[in-house]
Amino acid sequence: DSLGALDGDRNVIGATHPQAALARLLPILRITRGDVRPLGIVSPQIAARMRLASEALRPVEATAAWRHWRSTMGDDGVAAALADVTFVEAADEREEALALALAMRHALEDADVTAALVTPDRGLAARVKAELRRWDIDIDDSGGEPLAVSGAGSLALLALTCHVGGQQPRDLLALLHHPLLSFDLDRATLDVAASTIETGVFRVLLPDSDAGDAAALVAAARQAADEYHAHQATKALTDADWAGAEAVLTRLYAALAGFATPEPAARLSEWITRHIAVMADLAPLRAVAQSLEWSALDDVFADLAAASQDDMGLNAADYAGLFAAQLRETMVRGPAPRPSASENSRPSGSAPA
Repeated sequence: DSLGALDGDRNVIGATHPQAALARLLPILRITRGDVRPLGIVSPQIAARMRLASEALRPVEATAAWRHWRSTMGDDGVAAALADVTFVEAADEREEALALALAMRHALEDADVTAALVTPDRGLAARVKAELRRWDIDIDDSGGEPLAVSGAGSLALLALTCHVGGQQPRDLLALLHHPLLSFDLDRATLDVAASTIETGVFRVLLPDSDAGDAAALVAAARQAADEYHAHQATKALTDADWAGAEAVLTRLYAALAGFATPEPAARLSEWITRHIAVMADLAPLRAVAQSLEWSALDDVFADLAAASQDDMGLNAADYAGLFAAQLRETMVRGPAPRPSASENSRPSGSAPA
């Protein structure tokens, strides 16, 4: 009742209370709290729980009423309000997520039961989802996930990071090992080439030696592999391994060259055009399973292009920061996952989070 009222002549009582906005809405609608009617009837247990939650959320100015409420509620009333409520005091974030995942897995043991995790903490939702995956349980995350951590989004960010960072080996290797990188080659060929590049090239040569020249890098690496003190793993590489590494590295450097601009700064629309071209070279074939992510990435490019102005020049770092921020703010929400082949060997049901 006191929400929105003045405490003396200064502070509004309960300005940060969860229902403060509703209290301010009532006079705008020209109604009082008594005019508000509940939708449906709840059980006595739920009513007691609602009353307990309401008392717990009292504004600090009204907490003196707790003593009166506690005396009228009694121990039995409090026990009824907290019936079927479980309290878990976790030691850390991982234990918290594991406890929630175990509770959801236990619920899914019954084929007629569904479980839901409702939380505003996206980090917690992601940790619970990861724990459930250990038991081969896929959940429909209705909150979605940032495009930045999706397959398509992370590939776009990695490519941009390679350009902004001067094509450092650690960034190039991360890009080479990305599951959506294809170059129209099969995954096994790419994996062998990436392993050869990591073991035979970037663990042998200085980071800035012959950067961008695949043939020179591989030639220097092969020469180093013939030295007496070279690592056995490098000496074991075959001619086919070196040839595959050079071919993939050549295509990688050629694709990333698409980011290069004649001037240090370029219009946003030009950065977008070049970024799209680079992505087309890195992943010519878009997997059907990633269609939602690719569609969301296309929307990001379109939104940025619509906001572009001819007189707005950006350098590579500026564009990278803008693009990364946009991907973090873009959520990818998809339909519930289809049952996997192992559906009959694991708990059934759905668990939206």
